[in-house]
Amino acid sequence: MPQVECVCGGRVRVPFQTVRHGQRIWDDVEAEIRERSGQNMSLRQTKAAIDARLHSSVGLRTLNERVHQMGQLVSGWRERRLEESPPVVRVDGIWLTLMHDTEEKKKDVLGRQRTVKKGQKVPLLVAQGVWPESGRQEVVAWVVGQAEDEESWEALLDQMNARGICPQRGLRLLMADGSAGFEAARKTVYWDVPVQRYIFHKLRNIRRDLVVPEELSRKEAGAYRRRFMRSVRRIWQAQDEPEARRRQRRVCKKWQERQPKAVATLRRDFETTLTFYRIQAQAAQRDERWPARHLRTTSHLEREMRAFRRRLSSAVLFHSTEGLEAVRIAP
Repeated sequence: MPQVECVCGGRVRVPFQTVRHGQRIWDDVEAEIRERSGQNMSLRQTKAAIDARLHSSVGLRTLNERVHQMGQLVSGWRERRLEESPPVVRVDGIWLTLMHDTEEKKKDVLGRQRTVKKGQKVPLLVAQGVWPESGRQEVVAWVVGQAEDEESWEALLDQMNARGICPQRGLRLLMADGSAGFEAARKTVYWDVPVQRYIFHKLRNIRRDLVVPEELSRKEAGAYRRRFMRSVRRIWQAQDEPEARRRQRRVCKKWQERQPKAVATLRRDFETTLTFYRIQAQAAQRDERWPARHLRTTSHLEREMRAFRRRLSSAVLFHSTEGLEAVRIAP
């Protein structure tokens, strides 16, 4: 906007109805910046696209400020109570690199003293709410932790509780990967909510501990793994809990001598993998149909996390928690 001058030569501030004081870009450009950030575009890619459209130059700092402004929305979002509490919540974490300041200083190419930053691996802990009857799913809470320890998990669960996700409002089940930190935190915040261990994680651990006989060829080894894992997967495909227990006993009896380590992994915490049967039965008593696919697997949350991992890989690392928060809520 051109500056308005008085006839005396002085500058005059005019309150325009459609343009804010100091505004350099229009609202549609700000919306485009947010959209391109949500599409995993870097600041330089966004700048090139906007510069070409405007036939002008938008600074990287200006773009970065607009992206970080989205992170400021997080505090209000976290404090807002949900109108409807999800009956089921899945939790999981993803590791990323976050830069932090050290006490060391060094000069840059212009001779300025700069604080040396160091990368640190930290987990982003995410909670996804699920409404099994309708199939609705959405992220309801997340925190950047220091590790997948009790304190970090408790921060996530406290945020969920503050948003009104609790048994009194219909929370029936928590789904997790069985980490010690989560279990300790759950006993503090949601001690009265049943937990379902992810079947996917259990199967992955069993496959990890499967020992293939050395004398088998590559093709035979693959067939051996598939045969064993097929028999294990059938356990949780049973129509009810008693049948699942019978199948588990048969697998353990058949493979105990040949695969003691994999069988021990199957037996460990087996009870927590059957919780979904009881939750389904309770829902049926309320005349509600809750499909098993919403109660025992991370597949939907994994898809959410895969999309986010792609955005993280394009960023490589983050220089601040604000930048990470902005990327998380950009969609």
